[in-house]
Formats: sequence, structure tokens, C-alpha cells
Amino acid sequence: MAVAAPPVREAQTASVDGVFETPAEVDALITDVEGQVPAGLVGALYRVGPGKLDLADHLFDGDGMVSAVHFGPAGEIRFRNRFVRTDKYLAELHATRPKVAGFGTRAAGGVLGNALRRPTTKNNAANTALLPLNGRLLALWEAGHPWQLDPDSLETIGEMDFNGALEARLPFSAHPHRDPATGEVFNFGMVYGPRNSVATYRIDAQGRLHHVAETRVPAPVLNHDFIITDRWLVFCLGPARVHLLPLLSGLASFGDSIHFHRDQATTVVLVPRDGGSATYIDAEPWFQYHFAGAFDDGDDIVVDLVRYPDYESINAPLKDFRHITAYQPEERLWRYRISPTRRSVEGHEVAPLSIEFPQVDPRRATGGYRVVYGACGSQGGALSGIARIDVSTGETDLHDFGDGHLASEPLFVPRPHSDAEDDGWLLALVYNPGRRAGDAVVLDARAPSAGPLCTAHLPVNTAVTFHGAWRDAR
Repeated sequence: MAVAAPPVREAQTASVDGVFETPAEVDALITDVEGQVPAGLVGALYRVGPGKLDLADHLFDGDGMVSAVHFGPAGEIRFRNRFVRTDKYLAELHATRPKVAGFGTRAAGGVLGNALRRPTTKNNAANTALLPLNGRLLALWEAGHPWQLDPDSLETIGEMDFNGALEARLPFSAHPHRDPATGEVFNFGMVYGPRNSVATYRIDAQGRLHHVAETRVPAPVLNHDFIITDRWLVFCLGPARVHLLPLLSGLASFGDSIHFHRDQATTVVLVPRDGGSATYIDAEPWFQYHFAGAFDDGDDIVVDLVRYPDYESINAPLKDFRHITAYQPEERLWRYRISPTRRSVEGHEVAPLSIEFPQVDPRRATGGYRVVYGACGSQGGALSGIARIDVSTGETDLHDFGDGHLASEPLFVPRPHSDAEDDGWLLALVYNPGRRAGDAVVLDARAPSAGPLCTAHLPVNTAVTFHGAWRDAR
């Protein structure tokens, strides 16, 4: 169905509290399935998120759990989930108080237990994103190095540094982006200190990491994502400044040391893919976690992202995550046109719909696209649906799973032998409050409003998941 505005309903009454229960690890053939797996959908859907939250004061601080839904050639479905055996997970497995600090969680011990602590391997929750790379599966976290998993068994192999190419001081962020034309993967890491900077990396087809640049940034700010075009690595650094004194003195968590300065600019930083000098352009203040896509348009750059008016409007519900149904969504998809020659940034809202975890057809990630997909929310509730937005018209088509459901980021999988942008399927995990467990759903990417083509009822709660990946087996 096409809508011009977000659906309005009363605040959700069904509880999502079951999504925060720590799941058991299982390996099961799924036989409780509604509908049929579409012919040609063969591969594995991977998802990761905070599966163990009993010691966390913020949704970002739960221990990483990876779920894999395997779609076989005969339509069979198999499910497996495993926690990433990080140092943090093992240290806190039987603890009653947090032993290490996280994004919004302070370690036990008050000021003395938190002062002068910087992120190390012991803080790494490996809970944010997944990167399939040369037969490996990497679990990523904002401020550390990747953790390597076996892509079939999901067993933890260990932390990795790309054979020494990734220095201990440099984080490997949780938002790498792959160039569909070259196969190269680009990523970054925020570096705080006397010289605040963003380190950028390129991973070649053989899986080797190369340093692109270490680019100065105007202030220590929170930055979660970036986006790539054929020419640029694009950063939009909102004025969500990290105040280091309360953080390093142990008085505040990392998340609570961040304040949004409405009187300061968002700085667009354009880093050439070849590592040349960066371009800096100031714009009106906004905050974003996620980009949908970007592409070069002549000398300009077109960027789609999910915009928030400030940092606090999203951090507050993430701290109070156990009452997430009371969340009042403010996130919207915006399109920006960035002109390096005119040094200007102009933007507009694409559609009046609450949306997060945006995705595009990965084959068109840098070359222009018409459709953005995402998890969507109704007024007064959390992300309970999946939407398709035509960015040229603002037309929106969505399916809402209902009260108390929680939908993940939808991943687009193209239909075999089709080059059409939206000819394929959307895959997601959805928390089902009636079963207090997860469902794996498949929707028609052209018409999510038609409802799921296939719903596999999984045997456990699949928890909140942030990001995922698809591994094709056709």
C-alpha cells in the first residue's frame, strides 16, 4: 500500500520484553513454516546483535550473538545461533556486575573502576555487524578489532588484525562498505586524542588491508557510519561531541559523555578514495547513525541517510531499552546533495515515515538507485514493520507485523538471473511476542505490504539484531 504519512495508532500495548531474554544456543531444522521459500533463494542469512543484556545499562552493550538461517536448495531451513566468545563474554559469563565498561555501561567499582580506561580487546562485545570476507565471517564492534568466526559452525576462531596490518591503536568500525564494481571493501575507525582523526582502510580482493589515509577531524565526535561513492569516502560528522574529561575521570560512560551542540555545524568530510587531501564543508546540525547509499552525480554527491534532530532523541530510548515500546520515533530518511565545488549541502525529507537500518540493492550501492528499504515504526511504538521507499517520489509501501513485534534491518537478495533493482526478496528476523521467539521472514521486495511469502518460526528468541549479511549459495 502506498502511504503519504506514517500509520498512526496508539502506543503499543504488547510487550517486547521477551526479546531481551538471553537465548539458548541451538542448532535445528525448522519445520514450523508458513508459506514457502521462494525458488532460487538459496544461501544463509546472518544476523548479529546484543544477545546477553543482563549486565547492560545500554542496548549497545550486550554480548554479541550471531544467528544464521540457512535456506537450502530444496526449500529446507536450518537455524543456528552462537555467542561470540570474546574476552568480555567469557569474563562476564557468570558475573553479577559488569567487569568492563561499554558504550553506556560503566564497570563495577565506581570512579576508580572506570577512570583512565580506554577501549581494549577486553571491552569488545562483537555485537554490531557482520562481514563475510574471503570465506571468513567477521563479527564487528565500533571501537575494536574484528572477531573471526567459522561461517558454517559459527564457532569463534579469535580476534584478528589482518596479519599485523591493523595496529592495536586503530579500531575497525562496524560499518564496512563494499564496492560492487571492484569488490573492494572500505572501512574506517575513529581515533580520539591529541589529534582527533578518522583512519580509513581498503581491503582488496585477496583480503589484505591497506591504509587509505588518517584524516584530521575538527572535534572528537561520535560517528557510527560512513558511505562510499566511485570517488569519495563520505563522512557526516554531527556535533555530538565526546567530552573526554568526564569519560577519562570515570564520572560518565562513553555514551553519557556525549553532548549535542545545536549551535555547531555538522561537518561533511570528503576523503578521496585514493587517499588525497580531504574536503571539509559545514552544514546545518543534525545527527545520523546510518546511511542508506550514495552516488556521484556530475561534480555533486547524492547521499541518503536516516536523520535525527539530535543525539539525545535516540540515545535516551537506547538507554531505557527495556521500555522500548514507549519510544517516540523521530528518525526520517533524508536526501542530501553535497557540492564540493560550491561548498554547499542541501537536503530534504524523502518521506514522512519513521525508518531505521536503511538498505539498498547492494549491486547499486555506488551507482545510483531508486529504492531504499528499512525497518519502520508506527507512531507511539518501536520498529514493528518493513518498508520500501521510492526515493524519487517518496511513495512508501510497508508491512506492519503488529503490536509488540520488533523487525530487524531487511536485507535485499536479488532473484537469480534478474538485473532489475527491486526484483528479489527482503529477509529479516522479527521478534514475535505471542511466541516470545523469533521468526525469519521473506517478503517480496516490490510489495512488502502483501505480507510475508514465508515465515519460519524459530525455536528461540533471536534477540535484537543490529546488522546482518547474506551469503549466496546458488
